[in-house]
Amino acid sequence: MNPPPTETASPALDPILLAVMVRATADAIPHHPDAPAEEQAARCQTAFAMIALLRPRDVLEAMLAARFVALQFQIMDDMRCAAQLDLPPALKLRFRASAAALTRVQERTERDLKLRQALPALQPAALPVAVPAPRPRPAPVAAAAPRPAAGRFVAPTEAETAQLVAEVMAREDAQAAAAKRHQAAAGAADASDDGFAEPTEAEVAAVVARARALLEETAAPAVAMGERLQAEVATRAAASTTALAA
Repeated sequence: MNPPPTETASPALDPILLAVMVRATADAIPHHPDAPAEEQAARCQTAFAMIALLRPRDVLEAMLAARFVALQFQIMDDMRCAAQLDLPPALKLRFRASAAALTRVQERTERDLKLRQALPALQPAALPVAVPAPRPRPAPVAAAAPRPAAGRFVAPTEAETAQLVAEVMAREDAQAAAAKRHQAAAGAADASDDGFAEPTEAEVAAVVARARALLEETAAPAVAMGERLQAEVATRAAASTTALAA
């Protein structure tokens, strides 16, 4: 009876690279909104145990193993969302479709990982350049002031109040200056118009004389017309008397 074959030891993966993959997987794990810190830590520990069970031997296998584990948690989270009772049916179908699509991606990832583990592990080659230093982080940007909620009054600051007062005063000064210019222009036009100038005594006497002449001209035809009417009445009266006598 032949003894069972002993498992050949796989080359150890760099602990730094493995830690990076585990951290990336932990960041991609969805947690329940009400999950306490202990439950979240337990889920991260479970992800680490799953990666260790897949036994990645190099960086590429570690990438596939991290993707496989992260997809498993994403699938279960979609299924949890689809199982909510108060969720609309259309949204439940979308979560189920997402879970089915992620399951297909997970199966392809598992197949790729098994194919790679059937071949000898890849050994990293020494690069001709050194590892670049991490980029300096930008300075933290000051947090913008929160926008006031709709329908909520926010009192202006002293600087804003002073600016508003200055704008209102400048607007009123401009309107007053425009009114003064308009009034001055109207006064100049009135002064230049001779029809509105005060008449002299000679002009008043001439106007009175012209008025009297017009009255006399209109009065004469009226008197003559009255005389003609009286004569016509007398003629008709005499004709009537003659007719009655005959």
